Amino acid sequence: GHEEGDNAIVRSSSALIRCFPVGSICVRTGGDEFLIAAAFKNERELKAAIKDVYRNLDEYNAVSEKPYKVGCSCGYALIPAKGGYDLDEITKIADKNMYDEKLRRKAVRKE
Repeated sequence: GHEEGDNAIVRSSSALIRCFPVGSICVRTGGDEFLIAAAFKNERELKAAIKDVYRNLDEYNAVSEKPYKVGCSCGYALIPAKGGYDLDEITKIADKNMYDEKLRRKAVRKE
């Protein structure tokens, strides 16, 4: 129901806020989708933050006693500080990476 859906959204957003650097911008763009603007030194740092999000949600699921698991698939787009991309291009890159991540995580669950 709505209450449990709200709980999943709150838990997901809390994980994003905890795991991304202070000063990041995190907004819910609709439904269960979020957009985050954050600065990282390199892709390794970004992937570590994403891994922390997954770990944070796994820790919540381990103690929540809910009949469902809260999870997510994170996509990203690395953009040089000098810019040169528009929001549509960035979103397409992030969506492709998110879809690839969903497929990867689904394959791991089947093993």
